[in-house]
Amino acid sequence: MMVASLKKVNRLIFFFFSLMAFTNIYTIRANANIEIKENEIFTLAKIDRTPQKEVQKIKKTEKYPLSYSEAINLLEFKLLNDQSPSSLFHYTYLSEESKSSRELTQEQILKTMIKYLKKSRVKLSQSELDGQAWPKLKSESHLLFILSYNMDGFIALVKFIIDRKNGTISLEEIAD
Repeated sequence: MMVASLKKVNRLIFFFFSLMAFTNIYTIRANANIEIKENEIFTLAKIDRTPQKEVQKIKKTEKYPLSYSEAINLLEFKLLNDQSPSSLFHYTYLSEESKSSRELTQEQILKTMIKYLKKSRVKLSQSELDGQAWPKLKSESHLLFILSYNMDGFIALVKFIIDRKNGTISLEEIAD
């Protein structure tokens, strides 16, 4: 009885976390001081190159409630809002800082990052999770997305792992 109640509470927490994350994407964009023109709008779905056959393999279960589309939305939210030292935003900042002698603003970095993302590709790579690189991770419990981040011809491979149980995302590697 207690286990069933805990499962319900966990599902509710996950549901509210997902709802908050998805609504925050639009709220943050709307409230930001950055004016995003129509041609500057970015979504990961536009650059997703995962075959539909692979997407259909990702089934929601009680143990792993995160679906493929929810994972893509969470990853997009993290990409566009995370500015920590281990984020794509920070990686873009460091790259742009080395090219320029002028002071870079948060708005300029975000616009540059979106410009690069529009030329980039993201793909699910589950077979890599079952290999020797990540012995403690499995393809049914985690999702591995590889972003080919196109920075005006320079391609950096960025690997993100998403835990399907709780929706946490970690940037695992940037190979440049």
